[in-house]
Amino acid sequence: MSDRTSWIRGRDKTLDDCIKEYFLAMREPVPPVHVTDLQGLRAIRAAGHWQQPARGGASFSPPGIGTLRNGDVAIRVKPGSEDYVEMRHSSSAFGLVPLFWPDGIGQGSSKSYVLIEHLQYYHPLRPPIGDWIDIADLPG
Repeated sequence: MSDRTSWIRGRDKTLDDCIKEYFLAMREPVPPVHVTDLQGLRAIRAAGHWQQPARGGASFSPPGIGTLRNGDVAIRVKPGSEDYVEMRHSSSAFGLVPLFWPDGIGQGSSKSYVLIEHLQYYHPLRPPIGDWIDIADLPG
């Protein structure tokens, strides 16, 4: 058994295993993901955006990796938001840093936050193998 902080009781698997199983079933590559806890997800929803940590470094795993950190909530950039969220390699850590371009990538200036309209979280207990849910659809 893996680290308990990433253990999904209703699935008897780690969050990482659940995500990899999901994308294998969908026949899609695992996208970059950010891992947090339920309190972190609630804070993102309340703020209306995900903010790059002030300490910097990578916040999202590279594609195909799964989760790099322990936690019970995985967040990804919503499919279809690729024109607004650019993933760049971190110069200080292994992984990716998202840049949000409100007017589209390369238009205007980028921001260190990503609006929740462009983010989803993984709900591992949704039948049959979990599902991705828009963070903006969560109750405030």
